[in-house]
Amino acid sequence: MLDYLGLETNWICQQIRDIKSLEKVIYFSPGTGNFIIDETRIATEFPGTQVFGDGQKIEFLHQIPQAKEVYIELGYYMELEAISQVLDYLIYRAIAVLPQNSKNSEYHAWADEIIYGSPVPTLTLKQLWRILTTGQVIDENSSEEYWYEITHNAYGIVTRANGIFEVNDGCCLYCDFVDGVA
Repeated sequence: MLDYLGLETNWICQQIRDIKSLEKVIYFSPGTGNFIIDETRIATEFPGTQVFGDGQKIEFLHQIPQAKEVYIELGYYMELEAISQVLDYLIYRAIAVLPQNSKNSEYHAWADEIIYGSPVPTLTLKQLWRILTTGQVIDENSSEEYWYEITHNAYGIVTRANGIFEVNDGCCLYCDFVDGVA
C-alpha cells in the first residue's frame, strides 16, 4: 500500500470497516518517525486492530502469521527499495493509491492494482512540512482558528494537511484537509 498524501489512510479505513473481526487485523506504517497521525487514527477508530510503527518491524513480522488482514502503509517519500526488507519475505498484493494526475511513476510498475484518489500536486521532501506539537494543549476555539488559517493558505499554499489536536476539555480533534475535496 503506497501512502500518497493521506489518500491511502482513508482507503485503509474503508477496508477495515468491512472486516468483521478486527482482532486479526494488523497495520504497519514505517518511516513516520514521531509523526504518528495515521497510526493514531487507525488505533482510535479500530481499537481491535494491532498498530505498528517505526522501531516495531520485528513485532509486526511476528504477528503476520496470526493476522487475517495486513495493511502496510508506505509514505510517498519512501524509496520502494527501502521497504523491500519487509516485503520481499511476504506474499502480498501491492495496491497503490495515487492522485488522479499521477502517470508512469515507479509505483505504476510496482503495484498489482492502482486506485486513483484526488488530484494533488507531486511534492518533494523539501515541500513537506511537519511540526510536532505533542504535549501542547490548546482551547477548541484556537484550534478552529489555527485550522482555518492552515486550510486558507495563511502560511503558504497548503494542498494536504492532517493533524490530531488535544483540546483543553480532554478531547482530541482529528482534522484532515485535501485541497479541492469537500
